[in-house]
Amino acid sequence: MQSNSRTGTIQKHRFRALGTDCEFQFVAGPGSQVGACVSAVVRWVESFEAKFTRFRDDSLVGRINASAGSGEWIPIDEEAERIFRTAGALCEMTGGLLDASALPLLRLWDYRAKHDTLPDDAAVAKARNLTGWRKVQLEKGRIRLPEPGMGIDLGGFGKEYAVDAAAEIIRQHGVGNFLVDFGHDVRVLGKPPDAPSWRIGVEDPRTPGKWWCVLALRDGGVATSGDYIRRFVRDGRRYGHIIDPRTGRPSMVRVWRPAFFQRSRSCRACRQD
Repeated sequence: MQSNSRTGTIQKHRFRALGTDCEFQFVAGPGSQVGACVSAVVRWVESFEAKFTRFRDDSLVGRINASAGSGEWIPIDEEAERIFRTAGALCEMTGGLLDASALPLLRLWDYRAKHDTLPDDAAVAKARNLTGWRKVQLEKGRIRLPEPGMGIDLGGFGKEYAVDAAAEIIRQHGVGNFLVDFGHDVRVLGKPPDAPSWRIGVEDPRTPGKWWCVLALRDGGVATSGDYIRRFVRDGRRYGHIIDPRTGRPSMVRVWRPAFFQRSRSCRACRQD
């Protein structure tokens, strides 16, 4: 973690979490609680990841996935219930494009794995049959996955949720001008000391390192997804990590997903062109 303790200048704090590089910047003014703010944000993010990652067997999501098809109900607290209900609302809102139960498809098209051949129609159909948030059984205080092989992955909106939570923690510590960036999922409020707004560069996926556009924001957030980093190539064709649950295959069209989250935890927009 790196920091700058001078009041009135932009302070930057970096750490690794959620499978990506995390950073938040803020302008510390009179009455802001810098040390407590930094510790609170990092502590919350680490706790959130330990609870909701699918990559740890001992996490809540790991235990839910491991129990799929067993009939066992997994107890959940109010925070987890709120997040899972948000997952259901987002799936409904986006017509199934953003489906947190699509883990069987993510496993099938895992961009980290070696693909000597592509999944055939039968394998895609089998994974699709295990996908669909309406299959998830969610009740007050408990959840279960009724079929073996089902699974939950919150990667579609988990970082945006975490960014919003971090922003709220910073605000509660008396900071009114800040930028939170968790793996290019960004939330801002106010402005830096030398500009009228925060400027967010959106990288050009066809020319990495160059900007496609620059957004000026004072209160809001933006997140984009692309296929130029997390992908695999087979027979000269690129297959990205963005899966369309409707087809069961990686999306082959341009995706612009400014998933703006506010304290209501609702998604303002999710569009596929």
